[in-house]
Amino acid sequence: MVKILDGRVVRKKIAAALRRKISLWSRPPKLVIVQVSERQESNIYIAQKKSFGEAIGVTVEHCQLSKTVSTGALAKIIKRFNGDTLTDGIIVQLPLPTNLDHYEIIEMIAPAKDVDGLTSANLGKFWQGGEDGLRPATARAVLTLLDYYHLPVAGQRAVVIGRSGLV
Repeated sequence: MVKILDGRVVRKKIAAALRRKISLWSRPPKLVIVQVSERQESNIYIAQKKSFGEAIGVTVEHCQLSKTVSTGALAKIIKRFNGDTLTDGIIVQLPLPTNLDHYEIIEMIAPAKDVDGLTSANLGKFWQGGEDGLRPATARAVLTLLDYYHLPVAGQRAVVIGRSGLV
């Protein structure tokens, strides 16, 4: 039997719940999206993230940098956002230009502000089954869909096409 899992339905319910929750906070949370270069597919993802964040009451700052930015200059920017008490989350939009080591750059993000859950601290907690780390967004989204539609995963077989740190 085929069952279609409609992520838009789940997204709508989650958005409404988050909007209500955030409206009760003393200030809106702030997400910073750091983008290096001008990739069209990244621009599309960022636009979606900004739209969703703003729809639920999150302040979203898009920090766009030239593809020629140095690791040192990028480190200073990430360090500034790590230390900013008004910045609650940081995303470094992947992929990065080949002149930057994305593992090194991701590790610069404070684990508590690592929204994508890609720092070694958060990935380590994820792989060890810990509940206190931030989980990679795609994996979290899939698990949320399965939970919403009451689909057990134990004993099931799955095929994953494609691979990345987020998946």
